[in-house]
Amino acid sequence: MDLGAYIQIGTLSGIAEANGIEEVARLRGYRLMRDEKPVNIEEICKDREVEICEELCAMSWNPKSPFMSYGGSTDYYFDKFIINYRARYDSGLVKSINWDAMTDKEKEVLKTYIEKRNADFVKEWEMWNKYCGRNDVLYIHARQGTSNWSDTDFHDYEDKPWYLDGCNDADDPSYCDMYAKIEPFNGKLNEDDEEE
Repeated sequence: MDLGAYIQIGTLSGIAEANGIEEVARLRGYRLMRDEKPVNIEEICKDREVEICEELCAMSWNPKSPFMSYGGSTDYYFDKFIINYRARYDSGLVKSINWDAMTDKEKEVLKTYIEKRNADFVKEWEMWNKYCGRNDVLYIHARQGTSNWSDTDFHDYEDKPWYLDGCNDADDPSYCDMYAKIEPFNGKLNEDDEEE
């Protein structure tokens, strides 16, 4: 869930409506891409490796598991494969992957899983970078990813005249990011905006 986009629904809904974007089900937020900056995808992927290892631990080291579990049955994996796993956030200790504790097979499973998960992040952030800085694109965040429990997803919007692109949210594929073509917007959104 993109909380930054969520808090902008009220501010940007008028722009969406003025451009015929009224029918997005399960809307969770907007961002005006003119105000956004590109991200360093390589850095994001590197920073996510410990988090991805934690995901795999919660899946009992089975990348095909549809379930994640914390405690009891998965503590073994967290304690073995994550250095400083139980450290408090304010302790100053940094979590890291304990590659030395892994067999060659376990390393291969983790490397493959990291590669797969990072492919999701790369797709999401390449799309983000593609539209950053443009005053004619509105970002739409919705609970319309391909893993949501409704009978629609972001692909159902591809025939809309405003639709440019879309992909699953890499952190939670029940959400999606869509990009919409809007009339170029150079105006102020509120009193705090600087003059263009």
